[in-house]
Amino acid sequence: MRGKETFVGLDIADHTISTLELSGSEKKPTLKNFNRVVIEPGVIEWGRIKNPQKLSEIFKQLFLVTKTKEIKLENVVVSLPDSLVYVHIFHLPPHNKRDREKLVLKELQGIIPEKINNILYSYQVFSEDNDVVKGMLVALPKDAASDWFDFFEKNRIKVKFFDIEPVALRRAIFFGKKDEKICLVDLGAQSTSINILNKVRFYFSYNNHIAGDFFTREISNKLNLSLEEAEQKKIKNGLNGVDEDVNDIIKSGLDKLIADIKNIIEVNDDAEHQITKIVLVGGTSKMNGLIDYIQKHFEFPVELLNISKSFTNDDIEYAESFGLALRSFSSKDYEDEPFINQKQITKNSGALKILKKEDTNYIKNLDEHFDLASVSSDVNFDRYNPDRNKISRILWFVIPLFVSIILLIGAFFYRAYSRDVRERNLDISKSIQDVVQYKLQDISVKIPVATIANEYTKDRIRGRIFNDVILKLNISEIDTEDYIVSLSKERAVAELSVSEEIYQYFLEKIDNKDDFNYRWLILSSLDIKTLAKNKIDSMNTSGIAYLFEEYSISSVEKTSDSNLYILNIVVKVSSKQELNLNN
Repeated sequence: MRGKETFVGLDIADHTISTLELSGSEKKPTLKNFNRVVIEPGVIEWGRIKNPQKLSEIFKQLFLVTKTKEIKLENVVVSLPDSLVYVHIFHLPPHNKRDREKLVLKELQGIIPEKINNILYSYQVFSEDNDVVKGMLVALPKDAASDWFDFFEKNRIKVKFFDIEPVALRRAIFFGKKDEKICLVDLGAQSTSINILNKVRFYFSYNNHIAGDFFTREISNKLNLSLEEAEQKKIKNGLNGVDEDVNDIIKSGLDKLIADIKNIIEVNDDAEHQITKIVLVGGTSKMNGLIDYIQKHFEFPVELLNISKSFTNDDIEYAESFGLALRSFSSKDYEDEPFINQKQITKNSGALKILKKEDTNYIKNLDEHFDLASVSSDVNFDRYNPDRNKISRILWFVIPLFVSIILLIGAFFYRAYSRDVRERNLDISKSIQDVVQYKLQDISVKIPVATIANEYTKDRIRGRIFNDVILKLNISEIDTEDYIVSLSKERAVAELSVSEEIYQYFLEKIDNKDDFNYRWLILSSLDIKTLAKNKIDSMNTSGIAYLFEEYSISSVEKTSDSNLYILNIVVKVSSKQELNLNN
């Protein structure tokens, strides 16, 4: 390692960007520079770049700490907003390593609502026992990753690869410390991540919507305050301030989060590997009175993350950046961890490579852990077989010639046949005619929808919620409600991938003091078709063969679980019926 070389961690979150620069050695890194800036609304939305020009200005401000201090734009490891990245802890059946990519592909289809050709992924195996293989799978949309890499290139930021937020936090937590099993709670702005992990592996990972923005919206709605006023109330008062109303609102939401943490700990705690403590990280974790309130509900310690004595009281704000910078050292301790690099964008996924020389028969014969119905219709297995490509080229030459000959012979016999038929029809006037016709009918089915990756299963439609905020300052007096709704829907439609569709009506409209918040349901089209067909087949006891024609979504029902909905679908099918017209 060169003596003056530095390594940078760049943490891009929902509302802020933090960066930290290390120098020295891998075992004894030295903090050189750090900085943090706030991102204004409309620059980044759901992890995607919306205003690249403004974002470039923000990065210039970020890397230029002071007039005399500047963070280098080299050896940078980045983590993107968690709203863009999907993390999944998988449990696979025993298998040969050559078959692993196929099983991983099935898991991949279950956690990210994107077509297979628009997914980048990476995974790490933690353990391989006789009955199960455990590991972590991470994925993100290829088009979004490509936009980010292009942005960094244009701004001359030399990014080594994209890292994963919970993995970076794990490095920061355990750097220079003993191994133990902990519950990591990352309280961010838009979501809270609950992870069970130790120094070498993850046992569980789950995202909850109760986070900083949730508390702000609740205070705004219930106390009739603007979002800005509600945010200031939350920061100043916290859980133990003089305003009892604010205390009660925050505690109400926090109790739901604590219930989730308790359930997750109960499932993942065991006598052999006991959880020793809860570690809090993320901007919301610094809320006044939060640690004391959570501590009342648990017997083992609840504490804020503390990285190193060389850091300031803002350790927690730079925890992830520190973990990212550690990875930038390219230490052997971290080489097996999942990551996404730019080369993956121009290459086929590992799963598709494996499929190049395979028949679909292998996949059809796999057990329930790999269901071909869940694979995107874009995956044409034949096109990845080079031997079949040769045959295809020959067939394209031979088939037209063969068809031409058949047509010439057919034309000759057709004239003779037509003459005979006309004569025969004159003699047949009242013979029995069996006529085949197709009867169209509508069948209504109900299918559950999961809106977070942790709740995805093969009998649920994969969906996600798009929250669109429209500021009242931008609405004129002549703008009708229909116009505002259509404007919001246009913005939601712009977020769709090629394999998604949107439910035509918004799920909810929240009327805050300063803005309207519309919630839209975005769904996997592939899942709807597959699961609706399966549902109809399971309902069919008559033995009649139904042909799936088309479907429409009639309504959406809420459930007691805020992440689950019921989709009411009307499917138009046709059934073949033979009718005897003489009876």
